[in-house]
Amino acid sequence: MHLCNPQLLATYAVGFRVLFCMVAAFTYINFYLAEKAFELGPAAPKIGLFARSISVSARS
Repeated sequence: MHLCNPQLLATYAVGFRVLFCMVAAFTYINFYLAEKAFELGPAAPKIGLFARSISVSARS
């Protein structure tokens, strides 16, 4: 029913891509900040949470 509508399929595709990009970006931030150059170690996920909270507050 809904999968036959091309406009809805395009909307689903865009939503999936946006979601995937957000997940990939926040995952990359955590791995990048945990590298030896920054020496943050276990603190990197906390910084990732801080970055997520900024993006959430920026949307509202």
